Amino acid sequence: MHTPWGSLQEEVRRVEAAAAVAASPESIRHLAGVHFASQAMIRRRLAFAIIPAQGEPTLLVQAVLEGTARSQGIIPQVATYVTEPIEGLARVLAGMDLPRGELLAELDFLPAADARALGDRLPGWFIRDAGDLFRTARQVRTPGEQEALRRCARAAERAIQVAVSMAAGGGVTEREVYARMQDAMLRLGGGVIPFLTLSSGPERTLLTHASPTDRLLQPGDLLLVDAVGFFAGLYTDMARTVVVGEATGEQRDLYRRVRAMQQDVISAVRPGATAGEVYEKYLGSVKAHGVTYTYRYAGHSTGYQVVEEPVLMAGSEARLLPGMVLCVEVKDRVPGVGAVQLEEIFLLTEEGPRIWTDLMASDELPEIR
Repeated sequence: MHTPWGSLQEEVRRVEAAAAVAASPESIRHLAGVHFASQAMIRRRLAFAIIPAQGEPTLLVQAVLEGTARSQGIIPQVATYVTEPIEGLARVLAGMDLPRGELLAELDFLPAADARALGDRLPGWFIRDAGDLFRTARQVRTPGEQEALRRCARAAERAIQVAVSMAAGGGVTEREVYARMQDAMLRLGGGVIPFLTLSSGPERTLLTHASPTDRLLQPGDLLLVDAVGFFAGLYTDMARTVVVGEATGEQRDLYRRVRAMQQDVISAVRPGATAGEVYEKYLGSVKAHGVTYTYRYAGHSTGYQVVEEPVLMAGSEARLLPGMVLCVEVKDRVPGVGAVQLEEIFLLTEEGPRIWTDLMASDELPEIR
């Protein structure tokens, strides 16, 4: 069986380290398959995934989370601590009969005081920061991760679809559309919306990161949604633009330019290409389609964080690999008309992108009637 920690364990052996210790919520969710909400909310509620060079990993959690770890996690060996996470980590490491040497730890997450305390409790060990190692290990998703992220993406897009449908005819507020979207996100996938841009009309859609207001939607309004969904440790990120009622010629032209630009960029996402090469394709498409708004990046990976590496930006040498889950995000805006923003989520396969967000994907501006 392909495990999330397999490639990480190979790297531990390659560099002749004794073990690797993950500490961030995203690495725990990736390696153990379980999200502990309190890990992010309670400062001392640390969790650790210990991956030895040889043998099975161990998940260390605060004692109250033991049942959750055993019933929902995919790491069979579970250890606990009560009040002192670093003391518990040192105890578990000492009990694993590991050879003293190098310990790879997620020091870009672990507080400096805890890193020092761990070193004091493990004399003879050298603790090295391995944040890059864990980030790289998370970039290519296992089949199980791919399926979980696909379900989340479908639930998030369906929630947007349900919410914007209530705008038919106008007469509802932006906040009411948002409330419907949040309800649908919860019902369809158990998700919440930690970040949302939702705006309508020719002036408000020009704003960046506009929060929903009590503005009443009117026939002819563009309605722009850029929603982040959070599903028990997994993120989605997508954007949609529709029009309430019948679109004008200017609105249709604006949408077509943005959609064509998005298709150009997606077509450039191929295994082996660099993120920087894809961004250069984006810049060429901006020019070719007469777009006036230019992002500093054209997309990114998403899943365990909203924005993960690789980011499709200028100069990036990061290689795109099969198994990555990516977004392509593009936008343009015209004063007096409004803005159109589109963002798709897809899996990169050996053959190219496999679009997951296809419920509302359209080459023409969707009209909500």
